[in-house]
Amino acid sequence: MRGVAPQRMAWLVEVAARYHVLRPTCLPKAIVLYWLLRQRGLEAKVVIGAQKTADGIGAHAWLEYEGRILIGESGEVFAPLDGAFYQSPGVTERQQQTA
Repeated sequence: MRGVAPQRMAWLVEVAARYHVLRPTCLPKAIVLYWLLRQRGLEAKVVIGAQKTADGIGAHAWLEYEGRILIGESGEVFAPLDGAFYQSPGVTERQQQTA
């Protein structure tokens, strides 16, 4: 996939997912595209977001490349989760830096 544009790679991941027996959701597709782009030395970011719904909390994942969403586009609004959400109680700043 050396000469394939990132947008085309995203389309190929979507097509492969459509025909895959397990029907991958947004997160596995974003991770696969992330891996493919990183193999080419391209910077990308997998983002996980959440939103409040009538039933509780909804979650979604997408991949951003050069400020654009390449995979996981949604018509809904999800707030990206920040690393601050993952800080465990009782973990010191020094422990986080060595992890």
